[in-house]
Amino acid sequence: MKDIKKSADSSFGENEELRALEWSAHSPHCISDLTGQVMDELDEYFSTRGVTYISGQRELLRDTVRLMLGEAEVPVTTIPLLPGMGKSTLVRALVKVLTREFVRMSDYAKSLGGVILVVEKTAEAYELRDLIQENASNRDLVRVLESPNDFNIAHGGCQRSDVQTRAECPGKDCPQAAECRLLHAADKANQTPFLVFMHARYDQYYIENLSALREWSSGEETIYTRKLLIVDEAPNLMKVSKLSTSVIAACEGMISTHEPSYNLSWDKQKQTLLSTLNYSLRIPFQKLLRQYKANGSRIAVTTSDDFNAAAFDWSKLDPFCDQLERYAGSRSDEIIETVSVLSKQPAAYQIGQEHELTVPHCRPFDIQDDLRTFILSGSAFLSPELYENPEVDIPSANVQESYQRLTIHVQRSDTRFSVSKTAMANKTTRNVLTVWLKNKLSGMAGHKVLVVTYKSYAKELWDALSEFHDRLIPLQADDNSGPKESLPYFGGMNGSNRYNEADCVICAGLGRFDSEEYFNRALAFDFDGSAWGEFEQACLDPSFRNTDDLACVQKMRNLTMARDLVQLVFRSTLRNHGGKEPVSLWLIQPPEEVVMHVRESFRDCQHDEISELPFECLSELAAGRTFQGKPTHASKLLKWLADWDGSPILIAEVQGNGKKLGRTRLSRKRSSISKPMVRAKTAKSSVLKTLNERLYIITMKQYKPVLNLEQCTCRRGIYANQNP
Repeated sequence: MKDIKKSADSSFGENEELRALEWSAHSPHCISDLTGQVMDELDEYFSTRGVTYISGQRELLRDTVRLMLGEAEVPVTTIPLLPGMGKSTLVRALVKVLTREFVRMSDYAKSLGGVILVVEKTAEAYELRDLIQENASNRDLVRVLESPNDFNIAHGGCQRSDVQTRAECPGKDCPQAAECRLLHAADKANQTPFLVFMHARYDQYYIENLSALREWSSGEETIYTRKLLIVDEAPNLMKVSKLSTSVIAACEGMISTHEPSYNLSWDKQKQTLLSTLNYSLRIPFQKLLRQYKANGSRIAVTTSDDFNAAAFDWSKLDPFCDQLERYAGSRSDEIIETVSVLSKQPAAYQIGQEHELTVPHCRPFDIQDDLRTFILSGSAFLSPELYENPEVDIPSANVQESYQRLTIHVQRSDTRFSVSKTAMANKTTRNVLTVWLKNKLSGMAGHKVLVVTYKSYAKELWDALSEFHDRLIPLQADDNSGPKESLPYFGGMNGSNRYNEADCVICAGLGRFDSEEYFNRALAFDFDGSAWGEFEQACLDPSFRNTDDLACVQKMRNLTMARDLVQLVFRSTLRNHGGKEPVSLWLIQPPEEVVMHVRESFRDCQHDEISELPFECLSELAAGRTFQGKPTHASKLLKWLADWDGSPILIAEVQGNGKKLGRTRLSRKRSSISKPMVRAKTAKSSVLKTLNERLYIITMKQYKPVLNLEQCTCRRGIYANQNP
């Protein structure tokens, strides 16, 4: 232990022999000494980059290190580290110190057993791998558990020159598959103390059971068990188990084809399983559907009483699951889990593509064999799967920071203008949004603006805003190949810190899930039973059809959107905590509750609402209006005026060009009246209003009505000015 330097956070007596006696793997002395080393690494990083801690930041990082090194009293802990607060730096400093421990295999290293790190991107995994190798003195201490993807193939992961992307990789059919390190990365996962892999793998396979990756050995007789798991950002804890006719049929097909029937021993097991599946699952399920059909139910809560009435016999299904697991192994996991959760909690009956029972539930963490899990999340208090989860502990974070430099601008309008994903499918909506963006960007010279929209329209909007490319930040590629000719889009910026020069963030839309997703999340993360209770109460109303009307679903939707917005804002220069640069966030027609949650996350931020759209947007909106799929008369008129040279015009001239103002009800009823009739006193006529607004926009002069129909009379299509 003499080669470990002392630090300001260490506390030992001067007698080295006494120190050695007092120092054990989990003693306060050991944890304090290692904490000091990690803090030294952090201090050096902050100092060399000219960054200072804000009030409470260093204390939070120090307490986090102590928890990770062994002071945590609960198996799962979430650390609420905001983006830019040193989360990645903390992990690197901790890994660097622990690498030194494993190089000499200290008592603490033997007790810890090893470390598993879960990150979002392959690039982050490679950075940690390189850091460990740099400090391992030619020792083999780390493995990256990966599969072929665009990033690792582009960085030399594939030996074939003709394979450049994941789509071109033939996988196990490749002639060089036996030598491919990407395809066989899992084979060496149990040979090093450090193991790094990505969220996609962890979320899919290992949240509930990590036992396959816990043990490792370097070829010696001693087998160590990794006891520390660090997860960068919250994993996907929701899982939805479903039971339907197609699920039962798939299970039947799996049983029928898993083993050959010509083997009598297998055939006997197969027939027994198929018989039990039919009588204990298929027939009761069909009976349950008939009950709902007789009641006229399209959506309902299926309780234990409903299962009993349909003759679900769990005493027979439990042995069936055991036999099925022995017969089919991992292929039977899905149906076994579905039966298990159905026997323990209520289900939601719904009619969609087919009749089905769904059971959304929160996946439990693996806490076996003293595994300690730490989730580093910047949005923990907007994630009910974390802050309401009784399995997860969230220590308090007393970090004092002001957000007065952040201003949230909310664009409101009483017109039918929305930037939801459904509305954006309309070309007119995208045209109006483009006009709105140009209006805002024109006053942002010298700024760096991050405009985020939906993936389907990111390239189109980027091209439409070509005159503002000097201030727009383009999409940054995951493979470090440089910026793309596209706006950044929702879901395509995970883990990227390359937008932090932005001092303005504009959300051209809101990242949303499908309605079913919010409903499932509300039930899955219902730890007190209130959401299920509300759903059951709503189902008592025969007219209830839409789960979007449930308060728990609306709450989940608002929290989820607010969480994504908070993470998005921290992509900007706001992640430079303690900075003074003003930052602005623009939102278009967001739900009030979402704005409320965002403002609560940035306590003393500025906020203002703009109630009217710019004139240019109103004009573009009117020009694109349709009725029954055809352009309105106002739309036709405005499009004609777009090419007007500014010379004086009369209504008769407009009609002379074939652009009629439209017929009144009377003219539509009587075909003999062919000319449009314009009533007196119609200053609020929609056509006149849009025409005047359009002329104002074109001339960009002081607003003066060009045409005033209050001074006009109409008799049989002849217009006369009463006051020439």
